[in-house]
Parts: sequence; structure tokens; C-alpha cells
Amino acid sequence: MFDQWPDEINATILKGSTAFITEAMPQENNQLKEFGIQLFKYGSVPDVTMLVKAYTTGDVLIASSELIRTNDIPGDTDYFYGWFQFEFEPRINLPSASGVKFYLELSGYTFSEAGWVAMISDWPITMGYNNSPDQIQDAPIALDFIGAR
Repeated sequence: MFDQWPDEINATILKGSTAFITEAMPQENNQLKEFGIQLFKYGSVPDVTMLVKAYTTGDVLIASSELIRTNDIPGDTDYFYGWFQFEFEPRINLPSASGVKFYLELSGYTFSEAGWVAMISDWPITMGYNNSPDQIQDAPIALDFIGAR
């Protein structure tokens, strides 16, 4: 947890190099171009390479996004909170009635109390259900799917 004025928000601190994000079940055929996720970088995190991987529900790799490096995050501070857009080039197909699992993978990442990366829960939605989002253990992760049909 960390404070963002005026509310507290819920964060899932990553302890390992791979984290499950979500499983999507499209209602119709779609193509995915970008996968957006809110992340928070706390403290000194050495150069870490991040990417999103898409798998079938049978754990077969569909595609990996382009890489984002923590050293490329703008600003001169050890703290950053915002949207990260992971681009799939070329776009990937998300067929209807077939689930797709998404994972965040961090290469070169080791959790420490002095520096870590966290996925942010979608607090504006959870605020509607609970006035204490820091008490919600299963709050959805804030995501943004950008694509074309």
C-alpha cells in the first residue's frame, strides 16, 4: 500500500519474476495491439526488463509484448506511478469463446524492501463497493486493452 492523495489505493507487490495478471474471455473475435497496466515502482530498482506474455488456457504461449525497461521510465526519481502500455507487434488474435491468460514477466528483478514493483488495483471501481480499498484482497487489477476488430 502507498498513499496517493486523497485516497489510499491497493497494490500487489511483486515478490518474484512472473505474476499472473488476468484471464480474458472475449465475447467476439478481437485483435490486441496494446495491453495497458498501472504499475508503481518504489525505491531503487536496478535495470529491469518488463513484458507481458499471452497464453492459451492450456498454457501455450501466444505472443510476448515488446520490452519496457525500468531505466527508460522518465524522470529523475526512484518512484514512479502510472500506465505502462505493452505493445504487441504484430497484433495478436483473441478468438471468441477461448480464454487468454496474461502474465507480467520481469527479467533482472529481485524484490527488496528498498525497491520493488507493484501492480495497481482499479481503485476507482473498488471505491464504489468499499470505502476502504486497502481492505479489498481481490480488487481487480487496472487494465487497458487497445486493439482492432
